[in-house]
Amino acid sequence: MVMGMAGKSDMLSWFGQMVDNLSTDKFKFRSREIADAQWQSFDLADAMEQGQAQELISGLLAARPAKASARQLVVEDSQDGLQHVLSEEDGTPLVFARTRPKSKDMDIYIATGGDPPTALGPAFTLAAADADQKLWVLSTDRCQSCMYLPRARRCCEGGAKRELARIAHSREKIGRGTSMCMKVDLPELRQDGTPACCPVTDGPELGCDKLLLESKRPKWSSRLGSLTMDFYGRATKASPQNFQLQRAIDQAELRDVVSGEPVLLFGKTEENVFVLDYKNPLGMVQAFAIALTTKVWE
Repeated sequence: MVMGMAGKSDMLSWFGQMVDNLSTDKFKFRSREIADAQWQSFDLADAMEQGQAQELISGLLAARPAKASARQLVVEDSQDGLQHVLSEEDGTPLVFARTRPKSKDMDIYIATGGDPPTALGPAFTLAAADADQKLWVLSTDRCQSCMYLPRARRCCEGGAKRELARIAHSREKIGRGTSMCMKVDLPELRQDGTPACCPVTDGPELGCDKLLLESKRPKWSSRLGSLTMDFYGRATKASPQNFQLQRAIDQAELRDVVSGEPVLLFGKTEENVFVLDYKNPLGMVQAFAIALTTKVWE
């Protein structure tokens, strides 16, 4: 109990054709080295206009199938804590986040391979919505659902953004200790598993149904004199960033409540290295962004 928790996807392989100096080979670095590397970034707008990014972004947003087991990934932070790489367990980078100068807000890019490492974006933004950094919003200003409509009809024209997750932090007293907790609001899912967050294509009742996640609470151990939680052997180091999420009790199926299995688990394994396990109703970029908001926890 710890408190205080196959290669690159095929959909990325064809994307290397867009940039002359991108390589289709796997990265030659361990992802921890990539976390400290100087990334070359290429604008996502060109790819969107060429119609080459719709499948790419949809794949990052699509939730795990309802009955699928958790996908197990790794998050590695740079030494200065300003860059973060989400990778497969074999070290193949998938998504990259960079903190903006003089801000805690982050831009999220799509890793596309190459040496030096290259990324496409920013595809998503993770921004604090208040000065205390207790409320965070994951959004994108490019919508793959309505991008082929005339500009005047697109939902993201005029500076508008699609909201993909809203994450609220709080501190709770549990037993004789305190724990950071969170609540997460997600858009409902379409039949293809992507978030229904486009007012143009998803209809006027968009937002009426939300998916709600909340922290699994640790328990106070009188014997240990501390808060404890089972991380199923995934987290091996204590960290204030270790946490788990479950469906809100009023939305959870009975089997979820009985099993106690989380829909997201984030836990430290070594210095600057964390495991990230997620399953339905979360998509990859949502899980990554939720985990990144804990970088302000102490």
